Amino acid sequence: MKNIFLGLLVSTVLLGSVNSSYGSVWAENPASKEETERFKKSTVYFVIPNYLINDQEEEFEAAIKKGWTYNQIEIINEKDFNKYSNEKYAAFFTLSYTLWNGSFSSLYFELWQKRIEKVKMLGEKLVFGNLNLDITCQFRAKLYNSRGKEIDKLLNGKVPVTNFKPAILVAYLQHMSFCLNRTDKKILKDIENEELTKLTEDTLYITANLLQIFSPYKDCAEEDIEEKVMKLYPYPYKLISMDELESKLSSNPNFFYTLYFYNDTHFIIMKKDKFVYRSWDYSTMPNDTKKMIKRLVKIINKKVKD
Repeated sequence: MKNIFLGLLVSTVLLGSVNSSYGSVWAENPASKEETERFKKSTVYFVIPNYLINDQEEEFEAAIKKGWTYNQIEIINEKDFNKYSNEKYAAFFTLSYTLWNGSFSSLYFELWQKRIEKVKMLGEKLVFGNLNLDITCQFRAKLYNSRGKEIDKLLNGKVPVTNFKPAILVAYLQHMSFCLNRTDKKILKDIENEELTKLTEDTLYITANLLQIFSPYKDCAEEDIEEKVMKLYPYPYKLISMDELESKLSSNPNFFYTLYFYNDTHFIIMKKDKFVYRSWDYSTMPNDTKKMIKRLVKIINKKVKD
């Protein structure tokens, strides 16, 4: 796992698998009680590369204030990281990525804070969760076929991220805050709200990345699998891009929509600021969309019968 900020790539070590679930936190909180209490009192500094903000600084400021409810949060520039890095009550979202057997796996913002005491083999860094980023299929293929410094160079440039947009970011941060605020440790528990019954008549807006097929052996393999997968979903739906989702959320969020990351094992359905459905199944292989859709339909049908 590597962190990317200040135009540098700083290697860090985290034993065990990395939690690469979008807008989520670790299943088992690795923090001590003292560290958890310190984190609650801390300010989270969101270190966002300029190219991801462009000319939408005010919109992103408003988004993180609306979506993040766990503790204080601020956006800072990459060059200002060192001003806060040694503060006792400072935590950070910094851009990071993972490798799997030397190949690129995922890109995300990592939520972390320095440990009160260094833990042997884990170092000084205490990770609370990740906020995954979706990138274009073509760029993912380029990363997958690169190694070492080639990956570093690509990720230090302008990365074509598709889902880092103000209104969408609100939903991701709401989910992370929801998980961090859980005191019963059941943060991985599925959500199956009664509003699911409305999906028999209301349109479910599904981000098209749910049906994305990627082959690491080609520049980009796009397959139209809508007919194969969505024929399993007998209710109204519409596939939309991240740009279309951002536009709809910005104007009127009163509709059912999915949050999903490529290469993930679960997805969320929301309406306004409410979680209607969350499926978190580690027995599901990444991108097993058939299983995901079958499970959703089964639960909707059960809710309707009940």
